[in-house]
Amino acid sequence: MMVLHGITIGWFPPTYALLASDESPYDKPLTVEEVSWIGSMLGIGGLVTIPICAFVTQVFGRKPMMLFLAFPQTMHWVIIYFSKNAFFMYAARFLVGVTGGVTFVTLPVYIAEISDPSIRGSLASTIVLNIGIGILMGNILGSFVAFRILPCILILFPLIYEVLIYFLPETPMFLLQTGMDEKAESSFYFYKNTSPDDAEAKAEFMIMKQQCADIGIAAKPNCSDFCNREFWKICGLIAMLLLTHQMSGNFAMLNYAMTIFSQLGSDINIHYCVIILGIAQLAGVVVTIIFIDQFGRRVLLLISLLGMILGECAIAGLRTFASKEFLQKNGWIGLGIMCFTMFICSCGVAPVPFVVIVELLPVKILSIGNSLSIASLNVLSFVALKAYPIELSELGLAVTMLISAGFCVFCAIVLGLKLPETNRKNLV
Repeated sequence: MMVLHGITIGWFPPTYALLASDESPYDKPLTVEEVSWIGSMLGIGGLVTIPICAFVTQVFGRKPMMLFLAFPQTMHWVIIYFSKNAFFMYAARFLVGVTGGVTFVTLPVYIAEISDPSIRGSLASTIVLNIGIGILMGNILGSFVAFRILPCILILFPLIYEVLIYFLPETPMFLLQTGMDEKAESSFYFYKNTSPDDAEAKAEFMIMKQQCADIGIAAKPNCSDFCNREFWKICGLIAMLLLTHQMSGNFAMLNYAMTIFSQLGSDINIHYCVIILGIAQLAGVVVTIIFIDQFGRRVLLLISLLGMILGECAIAGLRTFASKEFLQKNGWIGLGIMCFTMFICSCGVAPVPFVVIVELLPVKILSIGNSLSIASLNVLSFVALKAYPIELSELGLAVTMLISAGFCVFCAIVLGLKLPETNRKNLV
């Protein structure tokens, strides 16, 4: 499902370039204002969905929302197939936001609750890896497959996902929270790929069960869980992580890559540039998966932020000081800097915040806290995706990149001083 979600994201850059051109399949090309609304609807879709998702995951478990993911994915491609103007695209991108909202509320919690602390970071990073694979596939499919043909192909895959996910059990931690100890034990053995005959696994489950009882995980969250100094300190750190993720330009650069390459004036085919950028992004996530549990979350995040500062300033400098003739003859330079920026971004800024947020939050309010975090992320996503194309059009590429670099500097200073390392932290 994450690959499918990535395809819907990666499909957008080459598609909006088509819809905004004279070759648009619609009655008239999209305007910059319409493109900005289409991009930002992703944030609105996630924001609207998250309160429902938070309630369901807290009361009924993680699995129901994972099953629900197939519905907005299917409807997205149905709407695309029948779309005739920008309003259809608004609805389709809204559903992409719904999928993203459910994904980032449910899956990090689900993975954190079923995985061993020694590999939790790597497993959680596979969410972004699979989305990265999907983005690359979306770039390719959006560039070379006809606008009306692609929905007919991709509509089948959410149905396959629905069948496969149906047989997975609920997480052991949620089952313990609801007093279903026998089912929790069975689920624990399933995800550990072992049996009740394994004495070590049984002892590990009993320790987890006792730890859950000691911290009162079965009790409902109350005001005291939220009204304390430690919680507000965590909120401040999460706010900085979310600001880092969106205002650094990470996601906006992916969505509006076609416009960026167009303003860089390269003579290299823009569709190929976007595909190469997707490969760089994917390579960065692979690096994260390899090193996140070895070097820790904090180191990767800070290195990534410093790299983004250099990359975005380099893009701004290239656009400001290089002549049009130079950019046309040396298009590989702009492409190389963009690929470096996206690669280094994907080594930390893109995947790490989702891992750290889950590890910072107390387990008793993990579902609620993560839902509030993703709701805030969607607000920032809406602002970034709405503003970015307007900034590119009105202020130009150089100023837009410097604004993003400024946010990176601010976030690097604050997180460098305040963010603790959460590597191998036990959730209970």
